[in-house]
Amino acid sequence: MKKALVTLSHQIGTEIELAKRKRGFLGGLFQLKAEKKQVELAFKTLNQETYHSTLHKAKKKLIHIHQFSVGPEQLKKHFIEKNAAYYTEIEKSNWFRCYCDS
Repeated sequence: MKKALVTLSHQIGTEIELAKRKRGFLGGLFQLKAEKKQVELAFKTLNQETYHSTLHKAKKKLIHIHQFSVGPEQLKKHFIEKNAAYYTEIEKSNWFRCYCDS
């Protein structure tokens, strides 16, 4: 998911920065015509269906991740059943290697 969001950010980052320059009615009166045109084009680009669907998918995944929870009993049971996997992951970490080597 992170990779998809970074890719999307690289694709539309410039348009987002341009869209931030949009001013209200009074501010728009004093905005350069070329800048107004760039802002309008940025909004048009950002409103494309491909970006909407990508953002919608990312939002659904983020909501799913946010709502995910594990109870203490489930976690304890999983640790008891799979404790070898936990120790393997700990041994793979750099912290464990550095600690044991000294």
